[in-house]
Amino acid sequence: VMRLVGDRTKSIIDVGCGAGTFLALMLREGCCAEGVDVSAEQIRNAHAVLGNLGLSLNAARVGSAGDLEREGRRFGVATLMDVIEHLDEPVQTLATVRNILEPGGRLVVSVPADPSLYDDRDRAFGHRRRYDEATLRAQIEEAGFEIKLVWRWNFLGWLQRYVNTKVLRRKAVHYEFRHSDRLLARMVNRVLRAYFLAVENHVRPPKGMSLIAVACRVRSEKW
Repeated sequence: VMRLVGDRTKSIIDVGCGAGTFLALMLREGCCAEGVDVSAEQIRNAHAVLGNLGLSLNAARVGSAGDLEREGRRFGVATLMDVIEHLDEPVQTLATVRNILEPGGRLVVSVPADPSLYDDRDRAFGHRRRYDEATLRAQIEEAGFEIKLVWRWNFLGWLQRYVNTKVLRRKAVHYEFRHSDRLLARMVNRVLRAYFLAVENHVRPPKGMSLIAVACRVRSEKW
């Protein structure tokens, strides 16, 4: 996603920044980035992440794309990492994000992929849906963007989920153990990181647990 963000000298807004992990990565990579999230609890988490890394807490605040629009803010790039699947009106939110982008500004969106894999785990995470490519394209274009790229990502995760739930008929495996500091978790993370960096970040797998779309704001009147 860092590669897809494009010109890092442009102002970047991470809408729905959550606990701030991607925002922190952008800041550490030298991006002029800030983030907003409607959840005060998530912003407290983001401040903890930023503080632990010695980054400015001012980079993240409680707010929404609508707040930024009312403030007259404009950005060169907007990222929405696993955000719109939680929303009842994703097109409306995407259109508001369009309004805070400069003409020709870039949008980067990630969503959980493959509606056939939607299950109790998604419901527990507050997901309204999982996406196929056609639905994601339609929503982004309806909001006034021109699609440039759609990328499937995390083929290994998709394969595990598909075999586990569709072939073996087992419940979805929860991956939260990978966020622990246990030896097994660290080993799994290192293997996966090496795989993604060496393989999947450079090829387009036929399936994936996520869809990543890159689009640009169409140069026309406000939506």
